[in-house]
Amino acid sequence: MVVGSCISCLCKGSGFLSVVRALLGLGEAGNWPGAVKSNGEWFPIKERAIAQGIFNAGASLGSVIAPALIAVLYSQFGWRTTFIILGLAGLLWVIPWLFINKAKPDKHSWITEEEKKLIMIDQIKPVKEDEKEKGLSLIQILSYKESWGVLMSRFFIEPIWWLFVGWMPLYLNSKFGFSIEEIGSTIWISYLGGMAGSIIGGWYCGKLMETKSVDAARKITITIGGALIFLGLLGIILLVTENNPMTFIYIVAVVLFGFQFAIGNIQTISSDLFRGPSVGTLAGLAGTVAAVSVIIMNSLIPMIAQVSYTPAFIVIAVLAPLAVLSIYVLIKRIRPVEIETI
Repeated sequence: MVVGSCISCLCKGSGFLSVVRALLGLGEAGNWPGAVKSNGEWFPIKERAIAQGIFNAGASLGSVIAPALIAVLYSQFGWRTTFIILGLAGLLWVIPWLFINKAKPDKHSWITEEEKKLIMIDQIKPVKEDEKEKGLSLIQILSYKESWGVLMSRFFIEPIWWLFVGWMPLYLNSKFGFSIEEIGSTIWISYLGGMAGSIIGGWYCGKLMETKSVDAARKITITIGGALIFLGLLGIILLVTENNPMTFIYIVAVVLFGFQFAIGNIQTISSDLFRGPSVGTLAGLAGTVAAVSVIIMNSLIPMIAQVSYTPAFIVIAVLAPLAVLSIYVLIKRIRPVEIETI
């Protein structure tokens, strides 16, 4: 990931840049399933969504800071040096991670027995106490329709986030004539909405679990997030004109709030269904499926944008309820499917 970012400064053509950016994506991809698996290991079930929300909020915080920071670095040092600075900054998080996350909670020397009991109480345990933790094969994981609920939900919902992350700067320039400086000074507002949604969505789901089941709490939270996405996109289609760019910025903040409100809980379902390495396998596969849907959407946007971005907004408005329906239809009840089947 760091290497990909630093090498980007050497690119002299779009083909070379595409290859290097692919390396960057390959390096980044492991973070997300790793985070889901780690959350399943380190947090009781009521706290997993807020933990995932905080993780996702970090990505949103980066999106809040990055536009203004990149605009300053670009104007001061040029794009090549900007790539190097940002790439090296990516190394900083590795040091505390390796130092703090040195063992699993049941064997970690820094936490008390009381903390261990709190963490381990909701772990999905093997049927036999002496059974060594071993993940299911990919075929076994895919044999559960609940896994397909996670995969289909991620397939439908992921393009919503990446449409705005990847294409919003170009949209602001083509629709409203924003310069790089104007984009950097306003786009952070939208990403701030996503950051808030990450944390509030996780907190809200945990609050619901005080009186409701895991199944009900997750589904209610995901439904609210999907509804906010749909209503926000409807507002963009009906209310935004060339004369009110800030209306677009604020409505996108609502859309990204809804996305992050829902996605943290969708990602966490993997740890509700499976245990151990199987969690990371399903989360990683879900990330792959999500990336495929983003690739499909990104390949269509240049053709759509030649006329108008409105068809793209209509498409992702439809994707939001489809993501929610995937959870309801394919996951009748969110519970540890592997153990129940045995």
